[in-house]
Amino acid sequence: EWDEALEPFRGGGDGAEVMWIHKQVG
Repeated sequence: EWDEALEPFRGGGDGAEVMWIHKQVG
């Protein structure tokens, strides 16, 4: 299963999305 929080990674994501992910994962 793919966590919704990782959706930006699945689609490549843009800068803002990647930064959001980094905030979530610490």
